[in-house]
Amino acid sequence: MDHEFWEMAPEGVSIFCTRLRGHPPTIEGIKNAAMDLADCKLHSILYGCTSGSFGPGPAWNDLLIKTMQETLGIPATTNSQAAVEALKTLRSEKIAVSTPYDEEYNQKLKSFLEAKGFTVVNMKRTQEHLSDFGKFLLSPEQVYTQAKEAFVPEADALFISCAGWRTLPIIETLENDIGAPVVSSVQAVMWHALRLAGINEKMEGRGKLLRI
Repeated sequence: MDHEFWEMAPEGVSIFCTRLRGHPPTIEGIKNAAMDLADCKLHSILYGCTSGSFGPGPAWNDLLIKTMQETLGIPATTNSQAAVEALKTLRSEKIAVSTPYDEEYNQKLKSFLEAKGFTVVNMKRTQEHLSDFGKFLLSPEQVYTQAKEAFVPEADALFISCAGWRTLPIIETLENDIGAPVVSSVQAVMWHALRLAGINEKMEGRGKLLRI
């Protein structure tokens, strides 16, 4: 995830990262991690795990954001919240979704998106059992193939949900091939964090989201 953040960082933007243990993390862990970054004088902060933010439900996602905001006094977001904001910005209502999650987490994601006002028209997950680290080893080409298979004509956007998947190399091609906007976890959260920090620079080659 860090690598793709740096690929999207406009000139003059610095990125600082720390790590949390546990899935989802504890609120105390979130506070401590935020404080680890306090001396960096941040303009926005994000929690970078999609399933860790939507898994316990919309109220948990809201609590994560509130905790980070109150700890550092700056705007905050999560992968899940950023995806919602991105899809709304793209005026998408019917969503196709591609994930590496098991069926339990797919249903949690579906419920989360529906609670935010979207209709999930199709959802596809990796069939083989993958460890968390194994997910990250999928090539962008493999992510592309599954995501393209997840898209259906009645969808007006495609959401690729996993902060561990590398998607920047394939978003633009995928959008051209399916004829609809593509939102990925890392792309969306970087876009949202930049906007929360007051940075509105447009980018080419990263999908429609980063051009508006």
